[in-house]
Amino acid sequence: SSDIWATGSDADAFWNTGWLGRLFTEIYPEFPNQTEDHPLAIQMGSANLLEFQTTTSNGASMLNDPDVMYQLISSNYVPGSNDPPPNTYGGEELAYVRELDTSTFEYSEEIFNAADAGANSVTYPQTNLGTQLAVTAKLISGGLNTPIYRLHLGGFDTHANQSGDHAGLLQQVGDAVSAFLDDLSA
Repeated sequence: SSDIWATGSDADAFWNTGWLGRLFTEIYPEFPNQTEDHPLAIQMGSANLLEFQTTTSNGASMLNDPDVMYQLISSNYVPGSNDPPPNTYGGEELAYVRELDTSTFEYSEEIFNAADAGANSVTYPQTNLGTQLAVTAKLISGGLNTPIYRLHLGGFDTHANQSGDHAGLLQQVGDAVSAFLDDLSA
């Protein structure tokens, strides 16, 4: 069922591209050969990127903490060689990997700079979703032009005590979204 949700396919169809990936292909037809100045999407809290999958790449960047991401990438980034890749299938793959390496580094810097320039004007709940929405608001206020943020709150797949568990989860959603809207308004 989650593959159907992520791809937008019928139950009897098996697609390898996500519904947002197909949208990105329409809006950004040159991606990933020509990257945008900002990540097309940022995903926090889970690693299911199928909805962002295009026929050639994935349009989302994973993020938990902008500072940690930037430190990890910048301290391990090795600039690509100036030598052109060989004119072989392996050379094409090498060029693609170099391109991904460069765009990941550049995006991590854009994300870091937006987080550094941004600020939250409200206090968020100390929950996983509250933290994700606080980071999202900070990136928006810092000028990051990423159009899609995908956040994650698990725990809804329950088989016992559903009314109690769901009430608590929906309270988390309500509190975090309320803080987010107040922050965006400010």
